[in-house]
Amino acid sequence: LKSMPEARDPDMYYLLVFGEPADKGAWGLRFEGHHISLNFTISDGQIVSSTPQFFGSNPHQVMEGSMKGTRLLGAIEDIAKALLASLDEAQRTKTIAPGDAPADILTRFDPVATPPDAAQGISYAELKSDQQAALMKLLGEAAGVQRPGVAAARLAKLREAGLEKIRFVWMGGAAAGDKNYYRVQGPTFVFEYDNTQNNGNHSHTAWRDFAGDFGRDVLKEHHQAAHNPASVSAAAQ
Repeated sequence: LKSMPEARDPDMYYLLVFGEPADKGAWGLRFEGHHISLNFTISDGQIVSSTPQFFGSNPHQVMEGSMKGTRLLGAIEDIAKALLASLDEAQRTKTIAPGDAPADILTRFDPVATPPDAAQGISYAELKSDQQAALMKLLGEAAGVQRPGVAAARLAKLREAGLEKIRFVWMGGAAAGDKNYYRVQGPTFVFEYDNTQNNGNHSHTAWRDFAGDFGRDVLKEHHQAAHNPASVSAAAQ
């Protein structure tokens, strides 16, 4: 850290506000710095979008010193590895994609998230009940960094799109220290985890909504539902 303070300054984080914060109308909020990016779109006092969401950790696991063993993203790793370990041979064949883990999350630079290969991996419908519960626990952990109401709305959205359409794919090894990557993807979202840099001790995670990042489409839908005269009239009856 001392060799490049301008790149890893522990105080170099920024809060940006887009528009005018108010109970009416739309505005945005971003908190960003190295290994964190949180984005919110607010309309009429409601958070209508909470993505992109990015967290990283370097090191993924602290190897020495007073915080030795600390893993800030440990649960995101452990739940996925436990799910992978629970799969039988036929399930693992569907889940594990060939080749090495990618060097980073696939949607990292996309201003509009492009869905990765939706055919890869095993579907929710192909999992046993306990495995389905583990997959939902993983998604709950990923969404749970948000306030409870925001996290619940996010999970409700992917349920509405169809749990059976969600797929889990793994690339790379699964032993401690192995470079690896996994992805949980549905019709409306993708959650990615990658731990390949620094010999498998530098992790990145991202949750992207295909039609909702930065409030795209979500804000439009919110205004159509909340301010369309026909919708307001129907809601009042």
